[in-house]
Amino acid sequence: SYLAPGFEAGSLYAVAGWEVHASWVLVGVAGALVIGVVNYRGIRFAAFAQRLAVGSLLLVGLAFFLPGAVRGDTANLAPWITGWEGVLRVVIMTPFLYVGFDVIPQLAEEIDVPFRTIGRIIVLSILMALGWYGLVQWTVGLSLDPATLAGRALPTADAMRAVYGSPWAGRVLVVGGAFGILTSWNAFFLGASRLLFAMARGGMLPAVFARLHPRDGSPVAVVVVLTGSTVVAPFFGRPALVWLVDAGSLATVVAYLLVAAAFLIIRRRHPDLPRPYRVAAPGLVGWLAVAATVFFVLLYLPGSPSALVWPEEWAIVLLWTGLGVALAAGMRRREASIDRGRQARLILGEYAGLLGSIPGRSAAPK
Repeated sequence: SYLAPGFEAGSLYAVAGWEVHASWVLVGVAGALVIGVVNYRGIRFAAFAQRLAVGSLLLVGLAFFLPGAVRGDTANLAPWITGWEGVLRVVIMTPFLYVGFDVIPQLAEEIDVPFRTIGRIIVLSILMALGWYGLVQWTVGLSLDPATLAGRALPTADAMRAVYGSPWAGRVLVVGGAFGILTSWNAFFLGASRLLFAMARGGMLPAVFARLHPRDGSPVAVVVVLTGSTVVAPFFGRPALVWLVDAGSLATVVAYLLVAAAFLIIRRRHPDLPRPYRVAAPGLVGWLAVAATVFFVLLYLPGSPSALVWPEEWAIVLLWTGLGVALAAGMRRREASIDRGRQARLILGEYAGLLGSIPGRSAAPK
C-alpha cells in the first residue's frame, strides 16, 4: 500500500480483526512460487539470486544510513527507555530474526570452504546482523521524533522519506525492505530444504524426500512440500504471521539450548575430536549459552510480560511439538530395521567414525 495506495482490494475475510485482501494473498502466493522455483533450480541459481538481492538491500541501506546520520537529530532519541515491557516484547522476537545464521552449517556440505572458515563466517554473520539491525533502529530514531513514530505503519520508510524530504525515498526503502524479505525467505527455504533432505537421507523422514533432481541436484519433493506450505501462509493474514514469529522464536531458542548442551556434551565425551574451529574458553562459553537460552525460554512462559499469547501462539507450539513427538515415535518403531552405521555415515560423514560408539547403540563404522 506504500508503493501503490489503494492496493488493498478484494476483501475476503478477517483473521483476529485483520482483514485479508485478495490482492495481498496474490502477492504472497506469487512470492512463494518464485522462491520455490529459484530453489528448484538448485543451489547455484539460488545463491546467484541471493547475491543480487543482498547487493540491492545493501545499496538501499547505505542510502538510508549515511544521510540519516548526517541529517538526523540526537534529541529524537530521548527518552531512551520508556518501560521494560516493550523491550521484552521485542527481545522475544530477536531469536527468530537472528536464526538466519544457522543456514550456514546446514549448507556446509555444499560450501567449498574449509570448516575453520565456516566457523568464522558464522560469527561474522551474527555480528553483521547485530550491526545491521542496530543501524536501522538508530537511523530511524535519529530521523523521526517519538510523536511522529507513534502509530506509523512503516516507520523505517517514513524515516527515509523524512531524511530526503521526498515521497520517492520512502518507496525506495520499501523496495529495499522487500529485497530483505526475499533474502531471508530464500535463506530459510534453502536451510529447511537441506535439513529435511538430510533427515530423509538418514532414515528419519520418508525416503522420497531424499531424492535429488538429476540435473539441478535439488531435493525435489522437499522443495515441492515447502513451496506448498508457504503458498498457504498468505491466506491467514498478518496476525498469523505474528503468531508464527513468536512461536517460532520459542522453537528457535529451544534449538539453541539443545545445540549449546550438545556442544558441552560432545566436548566432554569426545575431547580428542578434531576441531578445525576452536572456541576460546569453551566451557565458559557453553554454560553461558545454556544460561542465556534458559533465560530466553522463561520469557515466553505464562507470567512473563512477554509470554506467548493463548490460545493462538501456544496452539502452534503444541501442534509443532506433537508432530515432533509423533515423528520420534515412528523412528522408535523403525529402530530395529535401521542400520546405525550407515545412518551415521549419511548424517555425520567423515565424523561418523571419529565419534565411536553411542551408548546403547551399535558403533559407527571406522
